[in-house]
Amino acid sequence: MPTNKGALVRRQVLDGCLSSRQEYTLRQLMEKCNDVLRDKGFKLVTSENTIHTDMFEMEAQYPQAEIISYKKGRNVFYRYKDKGFSIYKLPLTNEEILGLTQALSVLSRFDGMPGYEWLDNIVERFKPYINIDSNVKNLVSFDENIQLKGREHFSRLLNAIATKEVLLIRYSGYNNPQEIKAIIHPYFIKEYNNRWFLFAYNEEADKISNFAFDRILELTSIPKNFIENTTTDFNHFFDDMIGVSRNEGDVPQEIHLFISQAQLPYILSKPLHISQKIIDKTPEGAVISIKVIFNFELEQKILSLGENVIILKPNELREKIKYRIFEMTKKYQ
Repeated sequence: MPTNKGALVRRQVLDGCLSSRQEYTLRQLMEKCNDVLRDKGFKLVTSENTIHTDMFEMEAQYPQAEIISYKKGRNVFYRYKDKGFSIYKLPLTNEEILGLTQALSVLSRFDGMPGYEWLDNIVERFKPYINIDSNVKNLVSFDENIQLKGREHFSRLLNAIATKEVLLIRYSGYNNPQEIKAIIHPYFIKEYNNRWFLFAYNEEADKISNFAFDRILELTSIPKNFIENTTTDFNHFFDDMIGVSRNEGDVPQEIHLFISQAQLPYILSKPLHISQKIIDKTPEGAVISIKVIFNFELEQKILSLGENVIILKPNELREKIKYRIFEMTKKYQ
């Protein structure tokens, strides 16, 4: 089975070539694979042995996929023994159906979102072919707010990202409830703290902005050329932060926190951030460090630990949290 996307692409190309009427040598198969890999931005194949290994693995995984080689002149050609055969036309095995059903059960967390009713229909289609529990999707539960306003935008925005659709958005922010309109080019959807956020290029602000689903008032498609995302790698955009909010120019800073012994096991089992490290440990607790940008979500995370955390440095963050605690205390006096 392919272990990465590049190998999956090669398998798809090879299957198409081996099932076609055209004849291919090992070198030609490699060139065909590289043509598609290049277009998709994957690493190119530099050895014919890679293609030979791919074909061997296809035969090993699919016994029906018998690949033969034959010589014509000085060249050796490859194709499926059964012309027109394709591994992608094979019926699913019981194991594959069960695996797919389990995956669909995880996707069922989107229950209630318009556009995802087809999940239940697909699960129902598989039932006659394998002995699966009709309540399989109830074996997994996710912590989510099914009453959250804005859930109805999910499938609409996911489709807009996939089809590169430019949108006119009517939006009312948390801190500034006054309605705004903006032309946006949607790039990415992120879930944080049971809320969904859209990241999109905002023409008016001339930057990538995030929009909370529950603050979106209306979305309208407009006929305009889509501006591609060439500046932000969302696979790593959130690496140096907690949450979803950041300003241009923000840089991560090292933060030292003392965590009490009562809270320490939870912090060690569920780190505050991927950068978390233990600096010192005592019977009373431990000093940990994280390296993140300062934002509202960071403050909320620290405040949620209550009396079990003390900010040691930097002083700027310490004073800010100290002020917020003071303001909270005044309300209880």
